[in-house]
Parts: sequence; structure tokens; C-alpha cells
Amino acid sequence: MEKQLVLSTQQMLNVWSSLLKLGIINANDTVDEILKRDPDKKIHRTNGPPIVYDRLTSQSQIEIQAQLCKLMPEHTDVINSEPALTGYNWKIKDYVELYYNHYNLVIIKLKETLCNAIV
Repeated sequence: MEKQLVLSTQQMLNVWSSLLKLGIINANDTVDEILKRDPDKKIHRTNGPPIVYDRLTSQSQIEIQAQLCKLMPEHTDVINSEPALTGYNWKIKDYVELYYNHYNLVIIKLKETLCNAIV
């Protein structure tokens, strides 16, 4: 893998990580508003598109994921993966945390892959 390509990919992963951190804050703010109206709100869906509570950074994250898929086509399945909800009625805050932790782990694993490619 070319060093320049690795650096631009590394930078994109860093941007995605930063957006993810902003996104969890934004999503939690949105969820707090929902919970004021319905304190026991749960997520009942287990398939279909995810419910997006982060309206601030979600589109930017999708765009970065698309660019990363072009730079790292062998990892497209990981980049576009989603956490398994497995039919459990997740509380709304747990759902947001599940998505955040899933994508954070994806970023960590992709960074490890890049480090191994340089060595």
C-alpha cells in the first residue's frame, strides 16, 4: 500500500472518529428530548434502515464511509456494517450507544489494518 494513500485514509478515519464523537453528543441530545415525552421509549425494529438520531453529522459520516470504501474496497463490508440488534427491545439510549460503539470499533480495526500495512 502506498504511504500517501495510507496517510489520506488515516486522515479520513480520524475525521470519521471526530464526527462520530460529535454525533453521539448530538444523538444523545435528541434522545433526551424524546425521553422527556416518553421516559420508557424502546427501539422495537430489528431490520430495515437504522433510526438516525444524529441529524448533525450522520450525512457526513455516510460520505466518509463511501470514500473509505473506494480507498479500502477489501474492507467495504466492515465499513458498511451495522450492529446486530437481535430482536431485543433496546432502550433508546442503549441503541444510540450500541451504534456509537460499533462504529468506533470499526474505526479502531481499520486503523490497526493500516498500521499493519505500513510495517
